[in-house]
Amino acid sequence: MLKLLMLVALGWLAVAQPSLAQPASGQPEDESAAEATDTAAADAPDAWGLNWIPPSGFYKGWVFLLQGYYSGLDGFGAGLDLSRPFTVPVLTDYLGTDIEFSASGRVYEQLHGQLEIRTEATIGEGRWNPRAVLQSSTRLREFWGVGSDVPDINKELFRPRDLRMYLELLRRFGRLGVGFRVEWQDYQYLETESGGLLESGEFSGVSAGGKTVFGYGLTFDLDHRNDLYNPSAGWWFQGYVMSFGHFDDGGADFGNMYLDGRAYWGVTSDDVLAFQAFFFGVQDSAPVWRLASLGGREHSRGYSRNRYLEKRMAALQVEWRRPLFWRLHMQLFTGTAVVTARWKKMQLKDQRPTFGAGLSVQVPEVSSVALRGDLATGGGSVHGTLSIGYAF
Repeated sequence: MLKLLMLVALGWLAVAQPSLAQPASGQPEDESAAEATDTAAADAPDAWGLNWIPPSGFYKGWVFLLQGYYSGLDGFGAGLDLSRPFTVPVLTDYLGTDIEFSASGRVYEQLHGQLEIRTEATIGEGRWNPRAVLQSSTRLREFWGVGSDVPDINKELFRPRDLRMYLELLRRFGRLGVGFRVEWQDYQYLETESGGLLESGEFSGVSAGGKTVFGYGLTFDLDHRNDLYNPSAGWWFQGYVMSFGHFDDGGADFGNMYLDGRAYWGVTSDDVLAFQAFFFGVQDSAPVWRLASLGGREHSRGYSRNRYLEKRMAALQVEWRRPLFWRLHMQLFTGTAVVTARWKKMQLKDQRPTFGAGLSVQVPEVSSVALRGDLATGGGSVHGTLSIGYAF
């Protein structure tokens, strides 16, 4: 059935009328003069500049941001974020192509870390939107088992090598983008605790040190926000449905679905309320590292990463954002999330609430992008995050 849907969609994309297209971001073409002024200096051929708070700068179109990190598992670390929009003259002349490249990485005390490289383009005056992403991590992780109520005493440490790549190609119809997604992931267990849960043989995807999976499917997004990075009005839906198979041992195929909906309400000229509903699910034969994860993500900031794992997850949250002074903004947030083996078995007692607050500092070269720090509590513990951009 999935293959049939993909063939039908391919035919639809091929014959679709180009007159309906808009830019890949889903934003109107007549963006404000203020936003254009913010980035004009950074895009100038020989422009350069430095800022101390936050430590950032730009040089010949490149925008960079330096960050410091601390993790209770990995210790202190340092990171660098880079981004640059550019064009390829030959492609631009014939296809109307714009490309944006971004990369972010961090290294911790034990010389382990993570890396993400992302390239996104618009082709044919915004009608087509391809993107490619590479992610890699060797950071230390925690594992408690699988279930909505696994106890703290189960905790054990392990170090994976998680290498993941995905490609997407979306056809734009105004603010709607629909298309295809392919994904490859190789997950290997470099270190595990002797005699621990991961060595028990109980969990799929752990034997022989790890697994490799490949998947394909359909993806979409419908973007009606008034700003790509700092929205104060509108809404955005995105998601995919995919089928995965095993590369190495012929394991059973499994399905994967994901849906993320967000809405923004400018209560006053300064105050914004942001809402998010998030759903994720996999079938029974999925490896343990592809399960729905509650904790350490933007939708469950008050819990340790991967604190609860199961086949299905649902999360709701709301965040209030307000400027304070200079480039400093604040945010207060609350929400709840739950994992379950089956949607019909979801129970109120398994809900995991989160409460928290944070501050964000605008990056001068791109005024809609912020360096954000949050503190959140859930389940009796406090967790901090430092990242680029708002949580949702």
